[in-house]
Amino acid sequence: MRSRDASLFVMSLILAAGCARIVAPSGGPEDKSPPSVVSVSPPPSAGVPELDRITISWDERLQQSTIEAQLFPRIPARIGSSQRSITISLEEPLGARTLLVHIPSSLSDQHGNELGATLDFAYSGLDTLPSGVIRISTARQGGTVFGAEVRVEVTDESNELVRRTTPDSTGIAFAGWLPGGGYSLLCYEDLDRSMTWERDMEAGAETTLVLPAADTLTLDMVLTVVDTVGPRLVSVTSLDAFHLQVDFNEQPAIPAAPGASFSLSDPSGARIGILGCWGSGARDARSLILATGALPAGLCILRTDGTIEDLLGNASDPDSIEFTAVDSVATDSLRLQSMYPPPGATEVSASTIIAFSFSDWVDYDSLLTRFSLSRVLDGSKVEGTLTARDSRSFEFAPLHDLMGEEQYRVEILSGLESPSGDTLQTTGWAFVAAWGDEPGSIEGVVRGGGANIVIGVTAAGSSGDSFSFGIRSGPFVLEGIPAGRYTVSAWTDRNGNGVWDPGEPYGNCPGVVLVNPGIATTGVAIEILP
Repeated sequence: MRSRDASLFVMSLILAAGCARIVAPSGGPEDKSPPSVVSVSPPPSAGVPELDRITISWDERLQQSTIEAQLFPRIPARIGSSQRSITISLEEPLGARTLLVHIPSSLSDQHGNELGATLDFAYSGLDTLPSGVIRISTARQGGTVFGAEVRVEVTDESNELVRRTTPDSTGIAFAGWLPGGGYSLLCYEDLDRSMTWERDMEAGAETTLVLPAADTLTLDMVLTVVDTVGPRLVSVTSLDAFHLQVDFNEQPAIPAAPGASFSLSDPSGARIGILGCWGSGARDARSLILATGALPAGLCILRTDGTIEDLLGNASDPDSIEFTAVDSVATDSLRLQSMYPPPGATEVSASTIIAFSFSDWVDYDSLLTRFSLSRVLDGSKVEGTLTARDSRSFEFAPLHDLMGEEQYRVEILSGLESPSGDTLQTTGWAFVAAWGDEPGSIEGVVRGGGANIVIGVTAAGSSGDSFSFGIRSGPFVLEGIPAGRYTVSAWTDRNGNGVWDPGEPYGNCPGVVLVNPGIATTGVAIEILP
């Protein structure tokens, strides 16, 4: 028994020894603190024209690959380092200049703990340091998180880089010790760490500013990607024998001349006409609808000439794409689908624009001969300009304000045709205008009355105020009369009180005088009787 127990004891010791590990003694808690400055020699200050060497000492060893010191302005110097210090040796004394030593936040110790915030040390050979500060608050458009380090650069009026820094964890950056003057500010997300702003890839923002001397200026900078690339053709779908849906990778602007921006051909190379285009109305607005000549069923080619632009004005590259056309008939008939002002509207602004659109393309020249806006009371046509917003949407801008409390009718005569040959019958709608601000004038003649004649222009109903003018007998022009309906009279103002008194010679223009906005009402004749 004793021999067996002894063997088991020895075996236990052997097993225990086989499971044991040799472990280094503990050296204390893990280092998670960033390096900190122990001393700067000489200390940052003004009045040091003889300065030619700066040493920054740290409390622990630095990761050599992260050591960097930037000088502003960029004066000739050598930058050296040891395990716990950074030394800047100027090639010549500082003299009357101001120098900023900038330590980036990426500096780290040998455990990878980064500084986390930038450090700046300022020196000047003059008696005082400039004390101007630019405080920059940075944010990404839409509130999204930055994907890389943001750089903030300040250049002076001679385009010299005078500060480069990075925002802290709250998005705030400071550019300090600046003299008063004009500066340019650039903030950008440096995705590729190239120290340059790639506008079409990296979010950024720039501005100019004037910094008052010894003042602090606060700026909010919202960084966004500046689009410099035009829309790209993605796909073409044949909707029917006369319409194509053309898809892009971003929202395109409506081309002014669709027939020049697009070209269309069948498999034989024969050209098919492009009549016009408009937005598809889809939520993402990346598609255009083209109205075309009759499409043959089968393979066709659509080409763009490089003039299609996005909403920022960036032009596309020339491109082409094949698609399969269908020769089915369009399902929607030609009709007026939107109207402004709405039919039957009242109190419509006197300076309103008449806007309307059709369900399909219509020829502008054909519409021009069939469109009219007229005053219902006398059928008089309203002068103005008809313009196309796209190939099926139009606006009419009256030359002058419309007359208040008058009904107007928009009319489009029959004869308009869609690409498929569908026709529109005579159609239209009416509305009532409100009084506007554009004045008119009254022209005429006063006979008799001698000297000291006063003309009274009195509002008829609720159309306006009353006015009086001193004139001489003969032709007259009264300007600045608000549009409206008036009675016009004249008298010899013997006592000079500006109003008609019994016994003073008097005359009036029969009926009501209508003053139209922006137009002279002529032929107003008044005879003053004794």
